[in-house]
Amino acid sequence: MLITKYDQILARRLREEVATLHRNLRRGIRNTEQLSLAEENVVGFLVYQPGARPSELSQRLKMSSQFVSQVLNRLHTLGFICRRTLASDKRISLISLTERGKHLIELRRREKEDLLAALISDKFTNTEKRQIASAIDLLTRLHE
Repeated sequence: MLITKYDQILARRLREEVATLHRNLRRGIRNTEQLSLAEENVVGFLVYQPGARPSELSQRLKMSSQFVSQVLNRLHTLGFICRRTLASDKRISLISLTERGKHLIELRRREKEDLLAALISDKFTNTEKRQIASAIDLLTRLHE
């Protein structure tokens, strides 16, 4: 497969637009808990990887083990995560979201979707909305 200059331009523009959209959505929702980006990343990771080890969080999220420990302590204090040790090896702790943590994720997801829906409703015509739907269908092939 030959990657063209146009492919590279599209890739850069797509990455930039997705990052900007994500950043704007994050800024547009309430953050009453005053979670840092690192804390949000850990909570978001635990949605898809419940029972993760701190070392896995450190490796996958590219954070030092000391920083992950600080983040986990704060999230535990806030009641968003729980720690459990393996019966077979007490040195290993597994981190999962509490019901409060799951509720936070769901609330944030709904707020982002509501904000995005309002933007779509305000900025696009019905024809443009159908074009966006078609583009989304195409973009799903990037991760299939």
